Amino acid sequence: MQITTQDTYSESSQKVQQHLTFMIGGEEYAVSLLKVKEIIEFDTVTEVPKTPEWIRGVINLRGSVVPVVDLAVKFRQPPSVAGRLTCIVITEVACEGAGTVMGIMADSVRQVIDLRTQDIEPPPTFGTRVKIDYLLGMAHSGKKFCLILDTEKAFAQDHSLQYRNWATPEAAVTLLRALHERRGLSESSQGLLLKLMAASNTGPRRLKGLLPAGTVVAHKTGTSGTENGVTAATNDIGIITLPNGKHLAISVFVADSPADEATREGVIARIARAFWDRGNK
Repeated sequence: MQITTQDTYSESSQKVQQHLTFMIGGEEYAVSLLKVKEIIEFDTVTEVPKTPEWIRGVINLRGSVVPVVDLAVKFRQPPSVAGRLTCIVITEVACEGAGTVMGIMADSVRQVIDLRTQDIEPPPTFGTRVKIDYLLGMAHSGKKFCLILDTEKAFAQDHSLQYRNWATPEAAVTLLRALHERRGLSESSQGLLLKLMAASNTGPRRLKGLLPAGTVVAHKTGTSGTENGVTAATNDIGIITLPNGKHLAISVFVADSPADEATREGVIARIARAFWDRGNK
């Protein structure tokens, strides 16, 4: 079903915007009709490994690969179950400054409603299962309310999820020591890991930044994105070979820092240099 949009005006010349409403997990949601490209039947969705759990998979839409989102999962509800009325609402959202086509898995489509600015109330602070950041507001739909989605935020990665995947610097050093001592590894596996880590060209201004040229550093960096000016993780762990033949296992994590990249990497480099100088005494 192709979607056409039309802006109408009230007698007072107040602009009215049309919204498409649909059901997900027993709740009615709405998105601006201007963002909706079409509605298609739910058909084969191909799962993609290592994607967020709320990405149901991808579909082939006339030769284009379109991700399909299960917002029920994103909203911490049980996964949607495909039924007779299940469909995919094809929408276009802004992602990193560019338009991206994505599909919303919906239990059913309900209606198109006209909303004026004064018809939209602030999103509820309680009584809804949806994170308030994902909502633009709510509006009457018959005797009930529908929740108006902010699709850009609803489709974005949840910044807080990265904190579920964590380690401590102490644990990282313990792991490096186990690698160096070949605990739980064959000689060939240890050699391959160290070779790959030594050949890593990421983060040249971190552990390697202030060390003498030619120093062997078998290392692995880690970096998060930046949100609201704060970078959650700027990390580097590795095994440094000292001139005296000894080895230094080191792990430096710069967490939740508002500093720029050069400053964060400079902290790691100075710490590595301090331990290098100490190890050579």
